[in-house]
Amino acid sequence: MPGMEAGSWGYHSDDGKVLLFYPPPGIRNNDLPLTMALGPVFGKGDTIGCGLDLIDERIFYTKNGIYLDLVVNNIFLEPTKNGSEIMIPSPPNIRRAKPNINAFFPCVGFKPIVHLQTNFGGSGCQGSFSKQQKQPPRQFLFDIDQYVEQKRTKVIDSIRCSDLGLSALGTPSPSASTALLVAKGLRPDEQSKQEEDEKRRLIRRLISSYFAYLGYVDTAKEFDREGTQLFNQPAEQESFLENAEVVNRQRIGKLITNGLIDEAFASLREFYPEVLAEPDSLVVFKLECCKFIELIRSTITMSRAASTNSTPGAGVGIDGDTEMRDVTPEEDDDKLDEAIAYGQQLRNKYKNDTRPFVQARLSLVFSLLAYQDPAAQDSSLSFLLDVAERVKLSEEVNAKILVSIGKPSIPPLQKLVKQVMAMVWELQDQGTRPDSNLVDVERHFL
Repeated sequence: MPGMEAGSWGYHSDDGKVLLFYPPPGIRNNDLPLTMALGPVFGKGDTIGCGLDLIDERIFYTKNGIYLDLVVNNIFLEPTKNGSEIMIPSPPNIRRAKPNINAFFPCVGFKPIVHLQTNFGGSGCQGSFSKQQKQPPRQFLFDIDQYVEQKRTKVIDSIRCSDLGLSALGTPSPSASTALLVAKGLRPDEQSKQEEDEKRRLIRRLISSYFAYLGYVDTAKEFDREGTQLFNQPAEQESFLENAEVVNRQRIGKLITNGLIDEAFASLREFYPEVLAEPDSLVVFKLECCKFIELIRSTITMSRAASTNSTPGAGVGIDGDTEMRDVTPEEDDDKLDEAIAYGQQLRNKYKNDTRPFVQARLSLVFSLLAYQDPAAQDSSLSFLLDVAERVKLSEEVNAKILVSIGKPSIPPLQKLVKQVMAMVWELQDQGTRPDSNLVDVERHFL
């Protein structure tokens, strides 16, 4: 039975004991197992659950959906021998570098003439052992989702309460600033207040620079104004709040997002010609593909309008306003001819380009010509007509502009988020902090 076989744990129905039989080398297998806990007995009609908690490194049991105070702790620690007794090591013992969770297997021990069902929480065969009949997946009686959520809440609360100790942008770190405050002879309460002010100032700078990076000048100004009133701190004097190049980047981003690619090219030539002059630039190639896609989109819009007999055509302005006008069949044909002609220009320009991405992208966008309405007729192409593709491209162009003028391609706040995500992934990969598996930076914090 489980708990009486070497290397196993088991919760027994007849006496309610949780037994462990994990003899170290030199101990005979017929020695008695160790009683780890004592709980209620169970029998016909009862549902017993067994859970493997990788966060607290223990095994727990449930009865009829109720969590039992029956746990086996420190399951990833090597057992030791003390005389003739088998002992579970205490936490100070050295842990394995990465727990081998693949060494655990669920098992059920029973005597003949027993009818039971199993549930592993997923799809597949979950019928009786006697009939092997297939049934749809069943919910656990024990609320495992709430159990996991409680663990996650505990981990996230500990993160929120942690002192990050971030270094400010161009200012001393909290520890260094503390030394300066002590040197100034400030009282402890004054030191604490100034340290909090520095942290708030850091956060404000991170957020303001992120708004400026995206080109949200008015939002950055309003955020700084409210922060000044809320924390009684002086307004930021950073040039990015008044910089004309931020306005230019914002305009170019809006043009791309609204599908006005020719206008975006014109603004780039005027303000940032070095972006377009870069040899073999993928950004230029993507902008040209986007222009072709917008030409195709205009033919789709006209075709839809003609099919409804109302013949309205829709064009999007720089501010996202829709302009309605009548569309004639001649205009529809002209737009299609324009799209085909531009596609031929793209093919001639890049036909000798050996980069796989370029050729694959051309084949994809040219496939739009095969359908009257690609978004409705071929779901694999619909993403090309999604506004999200324009937004992604505008962000990429924005990053290229920043690099061309000697600024970082991503803002400090985004870099911080990427570093945190990489750290969490590293912790999950190493297995040194199992609770890191409960943290999803993008879902829980962004």
